[in-house]
Amino acid sequence: MGLAMWRRKAASMSNCPTTPVIGSLTYWKKKNILLEAGTGRDGPEQFTNAIKLQQELRGEQTVWARPRKGSMAKRVLTGSDIEALPPGGELVVPPDSIVTDRAREIAAERGVAIRTEGSPAGPSAGQRVQPAPARVVAIGADHGGFELKETLKRYLTEWGYTVTDFGTDSAKAVDYPDFALAVAQAVARGDAWRGIMVDSVGVGSAMAANKVRGIRAAPCSDRATARSSREHNDANVLTLGGRFLQPEEAREIVRVWLDTAFAGGRHQGRVDKITAIEKSEP
Repeated sequence: MGLAMWRRKAASMSNCPTTPVIGSLTYWKKKNILLEAGTGRDGPEQFTNAIKLQQELRGEQTVWARPRKGSMAKRVLTGSDIEALPPGGELVVPPDSIVTDRAREIAAERGVAIRTEGSPAGPSAGQRVQPAPARVVAIGADHGGFELKETLKRYLTEWGYTVTDFGTDSAKAVDYPDFALAVAQAVARGDAWRGIMVDSVGVGSAMAANKVRGIRAAPCSDRATARSSREHNDANVLTLGGRFLQPEEAREIVRVWLDTAFAGGRHQGRVDKITAIEKSEP
């Protein structure tokens, strides 16, 4: 359905006391804001037209998305959905929504806050979110992970990532918390999209990195843990054990970790609880 037809439909329903349904999209009013939703089967164009219509009629910074009543489909939020939103706005999604990595990247670039319905509100509408440069990976290591770090840097460059190396630059003994902190802070500041830290085992660096607010560091030893840490926990820092992994094993772990999207949905609510714990601590 084209945007012109959406406008004609909206004009006839703007004062409707009931919840009108157009195709598989449902419009309804809440706090004087015209809200919209899709089942996910309409495709990006339908969802984009709905968002444009919502902006025209109300000019609100907050957009709500929800499946039509009775629909079993999950909402998959893509980059094209985010591009339709005004910079600095907020998108509230149902708990079972799936938000792709590309959608999150574009949201960061445009300052759009994505929030799960029922979770605490993020930055106020219009407040710019510091973007994380897409494809920038911060990497660091201590002496136990130096050689593997150097190997992974080559892979990352071949895959098209920009690598920021925080050291160490030799196999001379150093303290892993110093480098884990540097990597974690780069991610937390928004200077890097993701972070990778390599020490001898991978556990100590995860402990250090997780002391930085906003960081979810995961020590991963195989493809399964790498995938789970991203899909379920939205990990933004990966820690590896240089003394326990062969270069090819580490390569596969990193590849899976970088390529796996956060599943969102019920997992988003759990990640929100992690963030809430973090914010509640002094």
